[in-house]
Amino acid sequence: MNRKKKANLEQNFVNQEKGCNFARMKRIFRYIMICVAAINLMGCHENIPAPAFVAERTVVVYMMAENSLYSFVNSDIEEMITASAEVPENMNYIIYLDSRKEPTIYTLTARKGLSTWKQYTEDMISTDSLVMLNTLSQIVTSFPAKAYDLVLWSHGSGWIPQSRSIGIDNGENTSSNTGIEMNITTLRGVLEHLPHWEMVMFDACLMQSIEVAYELKDVTDYMVGSPTETNAYGAPYDKIMKHLLQGDAENVARAYYESYENGPGAAISAVDCRQLDNLGEVMKALVPKIWGGKKEIDTKGIQYYSPFGSSSRYRPEPYDIEGVMYHTLEAEDFTLWKEAWGKVNVFCAATDEWASVYGSDIYNHLIDREHYSGMSMFVPDEKYAPYQWMDKFREFRWYKAAGWDETGW
Repeated sequence: MNRKKKANLEQNFVNQEKGCNFARMKRIFRYIMICVAAINLMGCHENIPAPAFVAERTVVVYMMAENSLYSFVNSDIEEMITASAEVPENMNYIIYLDSRKEPTIYTLTARKGLSTWKQYTEDMISTDSLVMLNTLSQIVTSFPAKAYDLVLWSHGSGWIPQSRSIGIDNGENTSSNTGIEMNITTLRGVLEHLPHWEMVMFDACLMQSIEVAYELKDVTDYMVGSPTETNAYGAPYDKIMKHLLQGDAENVARAYYESYENGPGAAISAVDCRQLDNLGEVMKALVPKIWGGKKEIDTKGIQYYSPFGSSSRYRPEPYDIEGVMYHTLEAEDFTLWKEAWGKVNVFCAATDEWASVYGSDIYNHLIDREHYSGMSMFVPDEKYAPYQWMDKFREFRWYKAAGWDETGW
């Protein structure tokens, strides 16, 4: 699609959005996507056939690899091919790949292996909201199913905006990590316009945070990911394939963990997003007790998964949610919280340590196995003021749902 045309479409949407109610805005957005789809279809080699059947499940792996991770694409796709015999005829396994050349959409089947379904003739920004929506819309329309799973493959940094929340696309078909990124609130907006996802898995660092999970709770039933850094080789697709095809979040996370248990190490979890409203209600009663009056807590001894500062960027430390609750709540309140969390937590596991690009410190060692939850949370601190992270935090649904708006933060 011509980038100037797409930019005009996006600007028209922004201008119209200002004067519309939500229902009208959605109708306009859908109309724009029809226009985008028509433009994009003129830029590919193949005619798109009508769907032959409604599958039991369609799994979509959306690989945003136009960045420094491009060299790990082949190993992951080779793992998928290795496990292709596990793809039943009544299921679809689709791979969208945007690496250091024009994007391609592949199908993976037991009979044919990896096949090109659509080859684009010009580059696209895979982290752009309209591009992602258009691409996923074409896939779910062409490969309809009773259930859908989505894997988002790229760099990640959790909920923090302007710090590679999920994905990066440099727009130059190079390995540079300077490019367009997607915020989680934007991702939620994209997924809201698509069929409901039974599972969303992040094959990316630091995405398993309560802020991300709560933001996506209405677009997916389960979320799988890591609260910390993930190995560059990512998910072991040959080990998790059958579980992805079953929509089995627990065993996707379990197989992921077991493949790294005796190797580089990993921290992983699966959560039931349908239980997050209840957890939010419990947190709303507890958060003002801990942080009311803009209090700060002593985080010493609490597991965290990434440093505050590094040579390349600053971001707040993501603390383990159960570790924070255990260290700050009275026993009775912690019991109440743990009961609610137990309904959310489907599976969590971690090795004693895991690889980190920042070196070796507390953030890549498990220091409190008893209260490891596989889910991080943001803990407000005045040291973050220069970065306006509290302003961004207030934009997330979790801020109000968990009672942060009653604390002064």
